[in-house]
Amino acid sequence: MMPARLQLRKRVLADLDFCLAMDVEPGVTRYVIGPWADPVAHREFLLANIHKTYRSPFGYWMIENPAAAEPRLGWVMAIEEDDGSVELGWRLRPAAWGQGVATEAARMLLESIAKADAGRKCVALIQPGNGASIRVAQKLGFVIAGREERDGVEHLVFARMSDRGLQ
Repeated sequence: MMPARLQLRKRVLADLDFCLAMDVEPGVTRYVIGPWADPVAHREFLLANIHKTYRSPFGYWMIENPAAAEPRLGWVMAIEEDDGSVELGWRLRPAAWGQGVATEAARMLLESIAKADAGRKCVALIQPGNGASIRVAQKLGFVIAGREERDGVEHLVFARMSDRGLQ
């Protein structure tokens, strides 16, 4: 097995400026609901998520390529939902798109979740037009399990398949 080219580490306050800049790069938040157009609300939103305490391996994880001049490529998240499921998500700088980074990082996080908390239902909510994220979810073994509206926007709900059915 090849060694991973990527590393994950918890997102910290020192990542704030990177995340702010990434989110306003063209196309990055096209399919993501959030306060991206309001710099003050955007900053407050990120700060709240950075300062929130998550039980490991949950939370936001920076994706890094230690061999790169700018090692930070984006982030991947796993958030525990009220219904007991885990929502998986990712966001990357455009320079990292199309290289398998989101798939590799999300797979690493899913493996950590499986070791720490096996049997949890994992979902990804993706807007229907976001073909790149849909392909990532499919590569990770997720299938469409339904639809959900959030803030007036339709999302496809992807759930991960296992030997025991949807998980």
